[in-house]
Amino acid sequence: MPLLNQLPNAEIAKEFTHYAKLHGVPIYFNEKTNAVSTRNWVPEWILDVAQGLVDTADMLKHYMLPVHEESCFMIKLGKPIESECDRGRNGK
Repeated sequence: MPLLNQLPNAEIAKEFTHYAKLHGVPIYFNEKTNAVSTRNWVPEWILDVAQGLVDTADMLKHYMLPVHEESCFMIKLGKPIESECDRGRNGK
């Protein structure tokens, strides 16, 4: 999600299933399609920087300890995103 072009709430609820964090960066995440978009006004390039840091750390670990396992995407799922209809049914 671009810094100045926020997604509307209806589109967020339609396209994504969970709030999550990827390498500590807040994102919207879709479990079925693995779609990712940053949230809370975080620019998309921050994800590239975070992935670059993880890749650099993996490369250094490989040189120091050649038998280590590479890091995988570290997505920490948060709460599910509720649609407008779900919020109405729950009385919120």
